[in-house]
Amino acid sequence: MSSNLFPLTGALLFAGLFAGLSAISSHYCGDLTVGDALGIEPPAIAAPIAADAIPTIAGPDETPAGKPTWFAVTGISSSASAAFLPTALLDTDPSRVVQGNALFWVAQPGEYVLTAIVVDWDAKRFTPLSKQVTVTGDLKPNPPVPPTPDPTPVPGERFVLIVSETQDRTPQEAATLAALRRWLTDRGVDWRIIDPTTEAAWMEPHAAKLREAGVKGAALLVYAPASDSHPGAYLAVEPLPGRSQEAIARIEEALK
Repeated sequence: MSSNLFPLTGALLFAGLFAGLSAISSHYCGDLTVGDALGIEPPAIAAPIAADAIPTIAGPDETPAGKPTWFAVTGISSSASAAFLPTALLDTDPSRVVQGNALFWVAQPGEYVLTAIVVDWDAKRFTPLSKQVTVTGDLKPNPPVPPTPDPTPVPGERFVLIVSETQDRTPQEAATLAALRRWLTDRGVDWRIIDPTTEAAWMEPHAAKLREAGVKGAALLVYAPASDSHPGAYLAVEPLPGRSQEAIARIEEALK
């Protein structure tokens, strides 16, 4: 049973491998290989290899950046097949490149690894191969990333508005409000605590903002009122934190 599976498995592996090679190379190279464009010929096809030969990836260990270089799988017997694994750095399309060869061309210096696979049909053996290639040259630094500018601060005074239902106020919320009253007063920040049922005209835009943000229940709003020089802006529209320390931290952040 295993003797029948190996040829089928090998055939499927190579069919998929060469299909991938063809698709990738066509995507990056089109109908013209790098070798065609530069007049570079692939290595000559080697003479028959002895059955006990050791497969290897032949080619230079070092190549200059931007120079096309040929690599080939050598040392394979007449009963074996070889191919490089797909990569955008290699032109290996079977319609243009002899099986077991690949044209390597990299613009950026560094360390690269080429990988190939050899299938010996008679010995029923898969042999993976790899070769490290050093691409030399001056490393081009990445362009500097411009610093992200700080957001333009909203001009004008800040106002803190806290919406809290008087009848439904819990002891924890009452303690938080008491701490916020002291903290805001000590720092000279304009503030107001108001019941959501208030029907004052000035509250209408704030109530609309809360509805727009989907905030229900106790709420915290920090905003810069409109003036002749700017239209005003909301700096925080969110549920009121349950702990006074958290609420103070959010207000401090919005007041910046």
